[in-house]
Amino acid sequence: LKLRKYPYDEYKKIFDIYFVHGKFEQKLVQKKFSSKLTHIIGYPRYSNLKDDKYLKGSIEKDFKLDKQKKLIYWTPTNVDNHGEKFSNILLWIDKISKLQNEYNIIIRPHPKTLMLEPNLEFNLKEKNFFIDKDQNRKIGEIFQISDLIISDYGGTVFSAIFFCKPIILLNLKHNSKFVSELKYL
Repeated sequence: LKLRKYPYDEYKKIFDIYFVHGKFEQKLVQKKFSSKLTHIIGYPRYSNLKDDKYLKGSIEKDFKLDKQKKLIYWTPTNVDNHGEKFSNILLWIDKISKLQNEYNIIIRPHPKTLMLEPNLEFNLKEKNFFIDKDQNRKIGEIFQISDLIISDYGGTVFSAIFFCKPIILLNLKHNSKFVSELKYL
């Protein structure tokens, strides 16, 4: 969300009722359009997840995690700008791998990233990351049981907020073309 502009002024004449994910978004709408109705619908993508105990056991078994360590879930987005491909992973991979003594780290690269750069999976395995590439897995399952989320520019930020998880945001270099295209006037 571009917080300075959300909700966009032109929406005031279009919508009478706003269905929002949570209280944060509800406050934004109510602040700008106080006469409009809002209803919190949650985040349907994450409805009907199993309980924490079951999910924790299932994920620990699937990845053969160390039960004594806390869980970090790293979900980098797909950066495909020429000259910057996969830079959001390559820039941080060595620093994050140093956390493995104290944490289980599951990384879920964007599916496009793994398709475009098959060597990335090899590099991640070589550095002992647990790689979640099961496209049938509900990613909410891992969000729900994680102790910390690491992300960059994708929708993961909103998922972490939804699950009330602490999040660390990893930036690309300031002069990155990818970043400059995300900025707005």
